[in-house]
Amino acid sequence: MARNDLISQDGVFTEFTASGGAGMLTIMEKSLSNLTYKSLCIPDDIEDRGLKDVKNFYYKEDGLKLWNIMHSFVEDTLSYYYYEDSDVKDDEELQNWIKEIYEHGFLREAKTGL
Repeated sequence: MARNDLISQDGVFTEFTASGGAGMLTIMEKSLSNLTYKSLCIPDDIEDRGLKDVKNFYYKEDGLKLWNIMHSFVEDTLSYYYYEDSDVKDDEELQNWIKEIYEHGFLREAKTGL
């Protein structure tokens, strides 16, 4: 829906931004070129950027608390529906969703870690 309503030929970005729709696609491609699955995981991102030992770094402190809460919820929920890794692999809808994320969010880049 966002691709249709925001960045399509008749989308909001095409009509109301100086860069236009084509320019927005270029900006998005450049900004997404460094995006990896690992960079979306707060603990890994903090570690990779060398911020693990920074004191009074509220993004780290609050972010890790939220990450742990969400991780626990997702882990509990997934373990209720999926008993083994093969169950996840065999879920066609889930695999199609991940494929869409890989193709449109990570621009089919192998280095993204998917």
